[in-house]
Amino acid sequence: MSANPPIDANAEIKPLTSLRFIAALLVVLHHVGGYDYGTLGKNIFEAIVIEGHLGVTIFFALSGFLITYKYFSDPYNPQPVRARQYIVRRIARIFPLYFFLLGLGFLFVNHPAFDLATLLPLTLTQGYFIYFRWAGIPSAWSLTSEETFYLSVPLFFWLYFRVVKSKQVQKVPKLALLALALGVTVLALNIVGRILYQVSSQTPVLAAVGFMYEPNFALVLYHAFFFRAFDFAVGMFCAYLYRYALMNKLWKPPFATFLAMGMAAVALVVYCLSAYLMNINLGVYKGGFYFDYPAAVSAGLLILALTIPGTPLYRALSFPLSPYLGRISYALYLVQSVPLPFLATFLDWTGAPFDAINWLKPIWLYIRFSLISALLYHTVERNGHRLVMRLNSFAESQAEKVVTRLRGPVKIEEVVENL
Repeated sequence: MSANPPIDANAEIKPLTSLRFIAALLVVLHHVGGYDYGTLGKNIFEAIVIEGHLGVTIFFALSGFLITYKYFSDPYNPQPVRARQYIVRRIARIFPLYFFLLGLGFLFVNHPAFDLATLLPLTLTQGYFIYFRWAGIPSAWSLTSEETFYLSVPLFFWLYFRVVKSKQVQKVPKLALLALALGVTVLALNIVGRILYQVSSQTPVLAAVGFMYEPNFALVLYHAFFFRAFDFAVGMFCAYLYRYALMNKLWKPPFATFLAMGMAAVALVVYCLSAYLMNINLGVYKGGFYFDYPAAVSAGLLILALTIPGTPLYRALSFPLSPYLGRISYALYLVQSVPLPFLATFLDWTGAPFDAINWLKPIWLYIRFSLISALLYHTVERNGHRLVMRLNSFAESQAEKVVTRLRGPVKIEEVVENL
């Protein structure tokens, strides 16, 4: 058996797409179970369902891995993607479906035009305002952290690449240097978040709207990017670990199969244990929040375990259905909480808790969620993505024509770089 070729950064890694499906399923189970935060599970299964919001942690770690691996994983030969293209692609990925559903929600929920419950979702900043975190589309609070990460990661790697290329650190291993840089950044963001919390608590105007403030500090810990940056950092580090330690090195058969399956098993144990310990420590809004950190590490281990072709786990999660469910998971994540009366009627969600024996309710609900999500994926999400990319291409072509008329022939790369 020969070594597997390296995975193209632009190619889909199907098991990681399937991981999105698993993360979304965990969140759906958490919501349809009807449990309150802090509810103590009767067993480890129920504890995992109650803490199914940890699927968001998996999403964050996965975003950190994919963005880093696709755009920033080689400091000496960066991918030829300019800032404008990077931003446009992120907009095309997130905005069309989000604003479509947000607009539908506003049609059925009356808000004053300049009310914070309207303005914050329109700017995707609701995650920083704890009292308005569920405004618009309740589950979309996490998009605040996603968008903040998308905007901040180019700056992080711009600084990191400058350090890497300096003569003083040429002999320092890349993994050690990145781990140090990420650790310092996560710590700095945590300090900034705590300073903002203290400032807001002493400023009545800010405290009144919950900007980085809530008397229960755990609510801020859970929702604000400053304290969730660790989740993204795990994925970012795993992208480098994959590139410099696993790809074409440790990730060679037959050893790779045993290593990947072992990592997946450890990840599963750590995740389940984290969810259980979080639950018995009164949940994520109490002392249980700190068990999000080992859960993020378990997500990183699982991501790495899914990057090696040929293993039983890789083949199982490459089966056509699970990657497809992963592709529609963004729509699923949003639509499960969008306040639309006709969706509530179709879903018939009573919110009554279910137990380990009665699986009919969550399965039937998930099927209906998936049908709606598939429809949105094919009609709104994909077409919206194409529209944004075409508008960007049109803008670039028009800019080229204008510059050509003013200065004569010019390369399109020069135009885009200056936009």
